[in-house]
Amino acid sequence: MTSTQSTAATVVADYFSAFGRGDLAAARQLLANDLSFKGPLDTFNNADDLINSLSALAPVVKGVEQHRTLVDGDDVATFYDMLTPMGTAPIAEWHHVRDGKIDAIHVYFDPRPFAH
Repeated sequence: MTSTQSTAATVVADYFSAFGRGDLAAARQLLANDLSFKGPLDTFNNADDLINSLSALAPVVKGVEQHRTLVDGDDVATFYDMLTPMGTAPIAEWHHVRDGKIDAIHVYFDPRPFAH
């Protein structure tokens, strides 16, 4: 693994760790201010809006079980299950890391269980 891949993988791993333990302040420190976020339920153009959204989600997240992480330079794809009272949601996230911070996140999952 090159140092760029190692750095990108570490930044994303640290982000997941912070989110998984409910430390949104630590997660925010790993996001670029001009973050681009796209998912099936929301789109944001800055990190603070994402963190505000995650703060509403955090109380229902009971855990995150990571299955696989793939790294290609500054791009990191993570496949995991999010455990919630509504059930387990399989999720794929594609992160791009720039200058040691995540500047883009694309999230892929079936939003139907969360639409109730």
